[in-house]
Amino acid sequence: MTRSSISLTSAVESSGPRAGRETDLPVYSVTKHQGFVPSLEYFKKQVFSRDLSDYRVVEPGEFAYATIHLDEGAIGIAKERCLISPMYTVFKVTDKRILAPYLLQYLKSPRAMAEYPRLGKGSVHRRRSISLASLGSMRIPVRPLNQQIQVVNSLDKVVSLRDMRQTALALLDDLKQSIFLSLFGDPQTNPHDWPTVRLSSATDPDDRINYGVVQPGEHCPDGTPMVRVGNLVSGRVDRSNLKRIDPTVDAKHARSRLRGTEILVGCVGSIGSIAIASESDKGSNIARAIARVPVSSPHRRTYLAEHLRSRSTQKYFTNEVRVVAQPTLNIKQLSEAVVMDPPDSLQREFHRQALAIDKLRQQHSLHLEELNALFASLQNRAFRGDPPDGATAQMPSILSYV
Repeated sequence: MTRSSISLTSAVESSGPRAGRETDLPVYSVTKHQGFVPSLEYFKKQVFSRDLSDYRVVEPGEFAYATIHLDEGAIGIAKERCLISPMYTVFKVTDKRILAPYLLQYLKSPRAMAEYPRLGKGSVHRRRSISLASLGSMRIPVRPLNQQIQVVNSLDKVVSLRDMRQTALALLDDLKQSIFLSLFGDPQTNPHDWPTVRLSSATDPDDRINYGVVQPGEHCPDGTPMVRVGNLVSGRVDRSNLKRIDPTVDAKHARSRLRGTEILVGCVGSIGSIAIASESDKGSNIARAIARVPVSSPHRRTYLAEHLRSRSTQKYFTNEVRVVAQPTLNIKQLSEAVVMDPPDSLQREFHRQALAIDKLRQQHSLHLEELNALFASLQNRAFRGDPPDGATAQMPSILSYV
C-alpha cells in the first residue's frame, strides 16, 4: 500500500512561552507511561522550583517532551492549561492533515523510538538532548483523518485493557500484604505477642546471608547469568535482560550463586526491594547490590519475604542505610532485622493463600503480555500503512479476558 508522509517540522511549531508572572497554574511533569501528570501527585512532594517565572505555559492540546528523555518515551499532550519545567520542549500541531492523538501514538511507537538515538546530541547516551529542530527532520506517515481516528481508538482500547490488568496486578500485590497483616499483625506493634528472632537466625543454619559479585566485568554473552537490583520486579526475578559474567568471575563468587531457594533483597539503589528466587534462577549469580537470604522451606520463605515487604520492616531498612559512596543497606543491618516467628501452621496457611494469589497473578500477567503483543502489532500495522480495520482482527480474543 502506498503511504504518504510529511516532515514533522512542516506540521508543528514551537510553543510554551515563559510563565513570567503567571505562576498560579498547576505544575505538571511529563512521564514515560502517563504523559502529563501533576508533579505533586507523581512525586508525592514538591520537586519543582519555588520560582516558577521561567517555567513554560502549556495550553490544552499542546505537546511537551523531556528533551533528554524522549528516547524513553517521555512525551504527552496537555489536558489543561499548566506549567512545566524549562527542561521540557513544547510544541503544537499546526497542520490540519494530522491529528494530535495520532501524532502522539506515532512519536511513542517503536518505529519512532528507533530514530531518536541518531537525533540526539551529547556525549552520554542517556543524556543526549533532542531539540525540536532535530525532531522536525522525522517524517510522519499520514493517513486520511477517519483512519487516524480508527488507529487512535484501536490503540486506546488496548491501553485501557492494559491499565485494567496492571491495576489488577497491583491490587493482588496489596492483597497479599493485607492477608499477612490480618494473620500476623503489624510487625512494629506485634499485637499477638509472637516470639521474635533476628533475620539471620531465621535462615538456613548451614548457610548465611551474603552479597554478590563486586566486580562483574564486561558482559559475557555465553557467561553465567547475574541478577542485578533492577531485575527484582514485582517480587520475582525478571530474566528478560540479565547481564552475563565470565565463568571465572562466577567461580570466585560461588557462595552467592543461587540455589533457587532464596529471598533476594536490594541493598544499593532500590533499597528494600524484595524478590523470591525460583527454580529457573538456580545457578545464576547476584550483583553486589543484592543480598541473598537463604531459606529452604517454601512456606517459611514466602512468610519471611512478605514480612520484609511490610511497611515497618521497610522503614527499618531506610533508617539503617549507610552512606559512603552511595546509600547502602549493609549485611549486618539486614541480618539484625527483627522478624516475628509465629506458629509454623499459621505460616503454612499464609503460604497456601499466597500461592492462590500467585496463580491469579500469573493469569493476569499472561493476559498483559498478550495485550502488549497486540499493542505492538497494532502499532506496526498502523504506521507501516496497513488498513486499520485489519489490525483490529485480534481484538475479540483479547476482549474475552475482560
